[in-house]
Amino acid sequence: MRNLLRFAISLFLAHFSQSALSQSASLNINLSKSVLSVSVTAPADIKLNNTGYSRYDEGVNAIIKDHISVVSSGAYIVKVTVGDVIGNSGLLRSSVKITPQLGSGNNGNLDGLMINTALPSNFIPNRQITIIEADHASWNGNTSSNTFNVSYLIGADGAFAGRIPGTSIIPVIYTIILK
Repeated sequence: MRNLLRFAISLFLAHFSQSALSQSASLNINLSKSVLSVSVTAPADIKLNNTGYSRYDEGVNAIIKDHISVVSSGAYIVKVTVGDVIGNSGLLRSSVKITPQLGSGNNGNLDGLMINTALPSNFIPNRQITIIEADHASWNGNTSSNTFNVSYLIGADGAFAGRIPGTSIIPVIYTIILK
């Protein structure tokens, strides 16, 4: 019995005589000021065929679904410019009209979102035109991106008249910046 009592007392003393130790760890979180990403989907070449007399007046329209996708942690602007037309058709950059619309897959933040059409007369060398402007982040709590369909109307109002048949390449350059 004495041995059991000694064992219990020594256990009690051993347990309470230990000094308490503690350590701490710091978790430093550095959030980036901004997240900004843009992707332009669909084929790099949009094939448009101009056939029939009505096309000389109406032009040719290609609508690319969910063509532009933007992920931004803050307010943003999407600008567009049209480069020099490549090919022997003699088409001018002013023969292109670009109109963005909300994409079919757009589930992002729509608050403060403004969409504009880029008119052909505005396409001058080295000038970017604002086509999308958002006052807030693309995130809405569930979805991180805004998506946009883009309509390319080429050759309306007789722009094809008197042009040489053949292939022309019209480079379109999108730029996204934080506001």
